[in-house]
Amino acid sequence: MRRLMVLSAIFLTTVCTALALGAQVGSDGQVASFEAKLSPGALPRDRLAPVKIRVEGEFMATPENKLAQLRSLEIAVNRHGKLNTDGLPGCRMKQLVATTSKDALTMCGPALLGKGIITSTIAFPEQKRVHFRAPILAFNGHWKDGHGRVYLHVHGVITGPFTIVIPIDVRRTDGTFGTIFHADMPGIAKRWAYLTKFRFVIGRRFWDDEDGRKESIVLASCPAPKGLNGALFPFARATYRFMTTKTLRTTLVGGCRVREPKGGRP
Repeated sequence: MRRLMVLSAIFLTTVCTALALGAQVGSDGQVASFEAKLSPGALPRDRLAPVKIRVEGEFMATPENKLAQLRSLEIAVNRHGKLNTDGLPGCRMKQLVATTSKDALTMCGPALLGKGIITSTIAFPEQKRVHFRAPILAFNGHWKDGHGRVYLHVHGVITGPFTIVIPIDVRRTDGTFGTIFHADMPGIAKRWAYLTKFRFVIGRRFWDDEDGRKESIVLASCPAPKGLNGALFPFARATYRFMTTKTLRTTLVGGCRVREPKGGRP
C-alpha cells in the first residue's frame, strides 16, 4: 500500500506539472478547440489562494465545410475555484454602451475582472468578408442570491468604429463545476459575424474598502487527498452552440500541486 501511494504521488506530480491544458472537438466539418491555464499551479490544500485563469478558444471548419456562426458560449469552472466579487464595485450596461475601451475603463475601471482579445470575420450580403481583431474587457455587474452579471465590452474598427456589449449570466452551483458563465451572442453576431478565436485572462487584486484589505478576483485551492502532493480533477468545460443547432462540448481534466506551508508539511 505504501508503495502504491508513493507511485501515485509521483504520477500526480508529473502530470500536474503540465498546467496548460487543451482539447479539440469536432463534428460534421465543424471543429472547435478550448484551452485553459491556471496559475500558479501550486496551491494550498485547505484554503483558497489568489490565482489567474487564462482561457482560449478557436473555431475552424474542414475545407469542404463553411464555418458556422456561434449562437451561445458557456464556460464552467471547477468548484475548487471561486469568482470573488465581494467588495468589488459593479458596473451597469448603460455605462458601457457606445464607449471606446479607454472610456469604458474610465467609467468602470474599478469593476474590471479581466482582459482579452477576439478575432472574427464579418460577412455582410454582397460584400467581401472582412477580418478584424478587437480587444475585450470584462466588468463586474451586480449580484443577487448567487447569480450575477458580467459585461463583456468589445470595441474595434471594421468600416468604422463599433462597440458591442455582451451580457454574461453567471451562476454558482453545488456541482462539480461551481461557477458557470453563459453568453448568448448578440443579433449582429448571429446574422453576420463568425467568431474565429478568443483569448481571455481573468484575475487581479483589488482593495476591499469594507474589509480594509487586498482581495483577489479569482481564488482556488488544490483538492488533493491527504498523503498525496497533487490532484487531478475536471478543471473546466466549454460548450459551444451554433446556429446550425449543432453543439460541441469538451471538458479539460487538469491538475495542481499542493503548496507546502512555510516550516511544515502540506
